[in-house]
Amino acid sequence: METISKPRLLEGTAAEHAQTIFVTVLLMGAAAAGAALFSQITDEQPIMIFATATLIAILWRGLLAGLIAVIATVIGLTYFFNALDFGEMFSITLFAVCALTLGWVEEKRRGARAEREDLDARLQTLQELALSLSQALTPAQVARVILTRGINALGANAGSVVLLDDDEETLHILAAVGYDAKVVEQWVQFPITHDTAPIAQCVREKRLIWVGEAHRIHAKDARHKSWAALPLIVDDEAIGGMGLSFTTSAPFTPSERQFANALANHCAQALQRALLTERLKQAAANEERQRLARDLHDAVSQSLFASSNIAETLYRTWHEDPESGETYLEELVMLNRGALAEMRTLLLELRPDSITRYQLPELLRQLLDAARSRKSIQAHFDMSAPDRPLPPETHIALYRIAQEAINNVMKHSDASQVTVAYTCTENGTHLIVRDNGKGFDPANGRDGIGMGTMRERAQSIGAALTVRSQPGAGTTVEVVCAHIS
Repeated sequence: METISKPRLLEGTAAEHAQTIFVTVLLMGAAAAGAALFSQITDEQPIMIFATATLIAILWRGLLAGLIAVIATVIGLTYFFNALDFGEMFSITLFAVCALTLGWVEEKRRGARAEREDLDARLQTLQELALSLSQALTPAQVARVILTRGINALGANAGSVVLLDDDEETLHILAAVGYDAKVVEQWVQFPITHDTAPIAQCVREKRLIWVGEAHRIHAKDARHKSWAALPLIVDDEAIGGMGLSFTTSAPFTPSERQFANALANHCAQALQRALLTERLKQAAANEERQRLARDLHDAVSQSLFASSNIAETLYRTWHEDPESGETYLEELVMLNRGALAEMRTLLLELRPDSITRYQLPELLRQLLDAARSRKSIQAHFDMSAPDRPLPPETHIALYRIAQEAINNVMKHSDASQVTVAYTCTENGTHLIVRDNGKGFDPANGRDGIGMGTMRERAQSIGAALTVRSQPGAGTTVEVVCAHIS
């Protein structure tokens, strides 16, 4: 169950209190010795020395030392020196009250300073956590940062981060630190209804859970004496939890509990962001696979099917009509060449960085070969000057513009002929994609997504893109990029 400790008047461990008592006794012993030495001179000296010792003890060690010093003062002066009359007793009492009040104020001041320093340290921890989480990309990386920072900040010696599956019934470990590998294997996946797992309870109830040594009968590691489980909540929905194990049995103080919740909130937001990013990447990858599958079916698969049919009839036709057989053979070679070009184009889509490894004229010819395999169309490539190397961004942009323009020809133009002209000189580069299709009226202003993409690519390299077309007169796409360096 969740436990919150109450504030105590005298903070500190038993060892610290023992040290306080020991030092105070030594201080009072020294004061008693000084009082005995000066008692031969005046009766007022013992009172002042004991009073000074009381004040020093209060200011140095706090209220506990002050109480001990006051008691020692009264006992010492009464039984050893017989120096207390009513006036002196009143003076010592008044002094002790003032000294204890001063000690209480000093202790509060020290407590406030310690609390401020602790708050500064925790704010620094949260800032460092935010920085580390911003650099973590995958859910596993985020979970590792959460554990590393959380364990150090909260004084734990082991921890784990679990994620709630889409079925909202199962938790699985995303990362674990400080546990034995066999223990982690036993808890790789477990139901959210698990009755002995604090981390499952915190996810179910959406609140911090702390359990003490009574839970050790369920624990797998005898080193740990207490456990804390913090829910990771986003928009009032638990997406997982963080479990921490401690070798001490002291529960969280209120400030530690507040800090732990703030830590968990930061971690939950970062983990949710990483999960959404991963899902978007997965969705994009699935969409790209589906697109490639469609392209394979529409182009390569159809070409191979046609090639297979021609190959099956070629043998019979060759013996009966060699002239027709030669025609079929030429068509078979063209289909296979186009299918190969289409496959190379698809491979470039899988590895876009490899586009710059090939010369642009070679890629343009490949696009035309692929176009021939998809449709019975005459495709020509014209290059009037030797090729020159281009900057990578220009190289890629021109290839993508030509690819989109040729795709538009194949899909929309009903053209029987397409020509790609490419010229690259020291003054600039010139790319033209022209077809003899049905064309369109540019005045209607209905640029499609493909046309807009070509314009954006041209602008990105400082090139001018012009589209000329008329109904029934075909379309020309022209790109001019000057001053190629």
